[in-house]
Amino acid sequence: MKDWSSVVAVGIALPRVEQGTSYGKPALRFRERTLAATTAPDPGSFVLHVAVEEKDWLLERDPATFWQTDQHRDWPAILVR
Repeated sequence: MKDWSSVVAVGIALPRVEQGTSYGKPALRFRERTLAATTAPDPGSFVLHVAVEEKDWLLERDPATFWQTDQHRDWPAILVR
């Protein structure tokens, strides 16, 4: 994805995903829960909510794309560049 608008375009094509906000910033929501948001600490990244169990797999497979901060380490989300 080259930018947030690309993420939105893919996300809203999925059933029941809609645009909304998270902590006052643009987000994609599914069943009233945040799926992805622009709340990442780096403006070139976004937060993607995933199961904690999936994070290590993503980090190992593509560390250039997926990353985390200490704040996100035990949280069910990963940062995406």
